[in-house]
Amino acid sequence: MLLDRFSEISLSDEEGAEVERVIGGSSAHLTLDKAGRLCLPEELAAVAGLRKEAMFVGRLNKFEIWEPGRFNENSKGNEAVAAAAIKNLNL
Repeated sequence: MLLDRFSEISLSDEEGAEVERVIGGSSAHLTLDKAGRLCLPEELAAVAGLRKEAMFVGRLNKFEIWEPGRFNENSKGNEAVAAAAIKNLNL
């Protein structure tokens, strides 16, 4: 997995550090408001195509934020792909 490979990069590996900065550079540190809500910065919401609604989609140890229509369109057939992948893992 890509994250596993990055975790093995030496702290002194400048090329690896640059790649991590480029990949992680679009992240944002957010805090919850008093009602427990996150306020997504406008720049990140625009990149994700978010206008009024958003979906939090779990991915084991992380989650993604999707515009519902984009998620529904993108996820067509994903169950079959996942079932085949699980079968190949011999689970």
